[in-house]
Amino acid sequence: MRSICIVVVTWNRLDMLKACVAAAKKNAREADLLVVDNASTDGTGEWLSGQIGLHVLSLAENMGGAGGFAAGMKWANERGYDWMWIMDDDVVPLEGALDVIAENAARADVIQAAKYGADGGECVFEGLLNPRTMHRRRIPVSSVPACGFVSCNVATFEGLFVSRRAVDRIGLPDASFFYGLDDLLYGYRASEAARFIFVPKFVLRKQVDKSRAKLCGRHFYSSSPQSRYYHVRNYWKVMRYLRATGKGSWRMYLTYAYEAAKALAITLLVEFDVRGFARVLRGIVDGVRGKGGR
Repeated sequence: MRSICIVVVTWNRLDMLKACVAAAKKNAREADLLVVDNASTDGTGEWLSGQIGLHVLSLAENMGGAGGFAAGMKWANERGYDWMWIMDDDVVPLEGALDVIAENAARADVIQAAKYGADGGECVFEGLLNPRTMHRRRIPVSSVPACGFVSCNVATFEGLFVSRRAVDRIGLPDASFFYGLDDLLYGYRASEAARFIFVPKFVLRKQVDKSRAKLCGRHFYSSSPQSRYYHVRNYWKVMRYLRATGKGSWRMYLTYAYEAAKALAITLLVEFDVRGFARVLRGIVDGVRGKGGR
């Protein structure tokens, strides 16, 4: 099998990291393991210093998911790994996951595979983006044709397989995103410059499912005002890229208006968090201004 590096980014979730590392060592022995510690303060650094059978990249400050993945992929690319398998610390790799590379390396440079939620159900991949509207369409495992794969143009860094030749073409994730939507844009760029597919093989299981908020009779993924700040801010980064490449249209802004209104409504009307509401508003302003980083 070609050389593979598993890149795990962690920040202050030691218990989840331990489970992720244990599963990677058990179910993906053929790969080397790199843990990127985003300046954790919960004992993660001390625990990692006592581990064997893995590499550690300790960052001096928290660079967010985007910065952590960029640093980890740079580390692996410079050391000549043929493939990188990218994930957060809140998932566990499943047995046989690395077979995806052997089975699809001849047809793809970037591969997204399926994952289970913590409850055992399928986390349906929203892998098809309409760049003119920013609407995303799901790709259920059951919809994949008999050939065993389907082209996609959106990625998630929870389990993305990336070849070194793809990184050489696309570059690294944009660390200025800090958190959120960096993988969406990276996947879109991958679809422009490389062969990017989704395969219906389950390779990961989440340790914790996202909570849901109920608003006007509908259920939405919940999160926190902080993560909503980055969502409404970074949305502008994606839209700017799409407009700059001639793919986006004015209809993107209608979708953005809906996303921003939803984030504000959940924060104020469901969580009754006035300070959080102000934080999300600041995200909209910072997005318009083009702010990046933490």
